[in-house]
Amino acid sequence: MPLITDWSQIDWQKINRYVEKSQQRIYHAERAGDKRKVRNLQRMLMNSELYLGTNIPLSETPPPPKGMEVD
Repeated sequence: MPLITDWSQIDWQKINRYVEKSQQRIYHAERAGDKRKVRNLQRMLMNSELYLGTNIPLSETPPPPKGMEVD
């Protein structure tokens, strides 16, 4: 996956479709009682490039505005 340097470069529709489809598959597996498939689908979603590629490390997030610091 190419390095994303700007939020506008992210194809949010693609990500939303992938996440929604994955969640539907997890739901249907859960309804069918297939716990192994549920676990594998959840793992697949959490380790996918689409999911991992959109995470920003905490060191790159801007600091909170003045007066909104976390105690």
